[in-house]
Amino acid sequence: KYWTGGVAEAFKVALIKDARLFAYLCRQAGRLRRRHEATIEHVVRRTATLHLDHIRLGGDPFEFGAARPLDFGHWAAHKLEVLSNYRVGHGQAVAIGIALDSCYAASQGLLTTAQRDRILEALVATGLPIWDDLLDEKGESGENVVLKGLDEFREHLGGQLTITLPRGIGGKTEVHDIDKAAMNAGIEFLKRAAG
Repeated sequence: KYWTGGVAEAFKVALIKDARLFAYLCRQAGRLRRRHEATIEHVVRRTATLHLDHIRLGGDPFEFGAARPLDFGHWAAHKLEVLSNYRVGHGQAVAIGIALDSCYAASQGLLTTAQRDRILEALVATGLPIWDDLLDEKGESGENVVLKGLDEFREHLGGQLTITLPRGIGGKTEVHDIDKAAMNAGIEFLKRAAG
């Protein structure tokens, strides 16, 4: 699970900060899936550098503000971990959260459908999940239970919802409102994509 978590976190930071790293992850998906040591070492070093640069140069090292770019994919991940009673590990949950937020970003014109598909294909090629049946679980109101994670994330952030989404590969934007119908459509798309 720890290896999977590391690869998911590498995808997270690559998608919002480093298109070259994302391209590398795509090219080396088979080696990452087989846990090729030199490939993993390169990914860990690059990912750690990007995280350190964000902390050092990001202007908010202690995350006092509302924007937390390195939480890309995490609002759904945190909810999936809890809903599954931690059957879904953090890395697997982050991969699913990245997949879901990438589908949503495509629906909002922030990613092309080709970019969305490339992200999903790369996650799967490295052995990461893009789906769990908990995404399909409905509450009493009929709403997908995972969407309650948005309200919980808002509380975690101190009252204002700020979700980081990819803007193209290697760029990012923050949004403060989520169109739940579009997010539900993203869930349905992922269900079909996962087969």
